[in-house]
Amino acid sequence: MDELFSNFLITLIVISAIFGILYTFLITRHRERIMMMEKGINSELFVSKNNGRWRALKIGLLFIGIALGLIIGGLLESHLIIEEGVFYIAMITFFGGLGLLSYFFIEKKFRDNE
Repeated sequence: MDELFSNFLITLIVISAIFGILYTFLITRHRERIMMMEKGINSELFVSKNNGRWRALKIGLLFIGIALGLIIGGLLESHLIIEEGVFYIAMITFFGGLGLLSYFFIEKKFRDNE
């Protein structure tokens, strides 16, 4: 019973901390925007120009990189004798980074053509 209560308490604290951070961030951002509008600063700063089309590509390439990292990490771990888990972390970060780099170059290529 004691372990169940401690797990519940830890979960409650983590969820409360996440909620508190998000709430503080959103309230601060809202107050900042209201003050900028009161001073007459252009409100077009708040409008995103990319409409999310590049965000989908970035997330897709990142997840493809993570999946490749998991696959190759598993293959390396099964064929080489090194401490367990090292290959997974290394390959996930390596291929995730490659996915983000490929996103950068794809976006740069298309933005230069516009």
